[in-house]
Amino acid sequence: MVENQGNAYRTRGVIMAAVALMGIALGAILYGVAGVGITAVIGVILIVLGIDIFVVGATYSSEPDKFGPSEQMYRTALGLVIALIGVILVIVGYDVSIWVAVAVLIIGIALIGLSTGLINSKKSKF
Repeated sequence: MVENQGNAYRTRGVIMAAVALMGIALGAILYGVAGVGITAVIGVILIVLGIDIFVVGATYSSEPDKFGPSEQMYRTALGLVIALIGVILVIVGYDVSIWVAVAVLIIGIALIGLSTGLINSKKSKF
């Protein structure tokens, strides 16, 4: 894996900023042209940002330390949580029942927790 310092670290920041700008541009297009509500637009932007953090997070070190999960696991889980919040906002923006949004949120959190727990179960240091 790539070290968490130097040029590689700055390159990741530039990639994340570029994708964030693309997400904002996509949101502006959806709002202006497609007439999508502001809640759904914010949700789409968060989905793009979450996927961005998830993908770029996969390039960080996967070595756990005594303080918790690896940098890679932290960033990938964070990206998934942000994308999940975006999905919830899109669901709410299209006036779907609040119970559907709550169910998607609970299932999403459970899946993220289950997957990170299973991945880290054999890597953790004691």
